[in-house]
Amino acid sequence: MPVEEEVYDFLVNEAGEVLLVLNFKENEPKNPSFVYNVEEGSATLYRSSTQELMLSAIPEEVKEDIMDVPEILVCEMTDDGDFGYVYKAKLDLA
Repeated sequence: MPVEEEVYDFLVNEAGEVLLVLNFKENEPKNPSFVYNVEEGSATLYRSSTQELMLSAIPEEVKEDIMDVPEILVCEMTDDGDFGYVYKAKLDLA
């Protein structure tokens, strides 16, 4: 069952690539994927087979960009502002 992720942000660069920034998680991601539910405007980040993060409010300004990319770049930031994990998550539309 997904855990609600409360603090996150999206950035889109000039090339249309989408970056998801969120707080650092202890376990290393394994085969991550990002499933965007177009109808609900929400998404689930599957960091591994045992860890799912629910993103319930995708900002309007990035919804179209998300549907145009094959993957999302994910950056997990530590409390010190350092990069924890940086990885690509394959995008699927639901």
